[in-house]
Amino acid sequence: MNSDKSNHHHSIQVQYLMEKIEKQQIAKPYSIVYPIGDDGVYTVSKGSNTGVTGLDVSPYQEKTNYFDQYSGNLIAQVGYNDYGILKKWFTWGIPLHGGHLFGWPNKLINVLVCIGFLVVLFLGVKTWLSRKKNGRISAPPKVSTGVSISFIMFFIGVIMPLFGVSLFFILIVEAIICLIIRKRINV
Repeated sequence: MNSDKSNHHHSIQVQYLMEKIEKQQIAKPYSIVYPIGDDGVYTVSKGSNTGVTGLDVSPYQEKTNYFDQYSGNLIAQVGYNDYGILKKWFTWGIPLHGGHLFGWPNKLINVLVCIGFLVVLFLGVKTWLSRKKNGRISAPPKVSTGVSISFIMFFIGVIMPLFGVSLFFILIVEAIICLIIRKRINV
């Protein structure tokens, strides 16, 4: 057992921890997570995506602090500047998608984007129905375009790799289905 812990039988009180937090110049709002077990620490965090109204801060102010549960001393501190590029993207992206980043204008933009997706969905179905053969369930006739949809999909797949991988798997499944259908027709 650690000698520091053997001198203390109990964790510090939260009021004492809050004094230590104030000495570290950690301003409210923040959340405190209690230690679990004898080796646990108090975790004090300021997050940009807490999901709790009034507790979110700017991504630049996001910070997590770890305090010893017996002495109240600061053990470690991790802030926005310590994050890698992917974590920084998530730190900005999640509250942006949730509408928490810059108030009601953020929520309004999100609603407009959502309405835009619904309009595109509706127009896509409407266009498909207007192009299909009358009285039959069928695929609409092919329409040639100046820009290849394959090129556009490839470009989007490069920009968003997970989307690109999913398109690749769909292409493989489609190719297998086409081969099976051709084989059945030729038999």
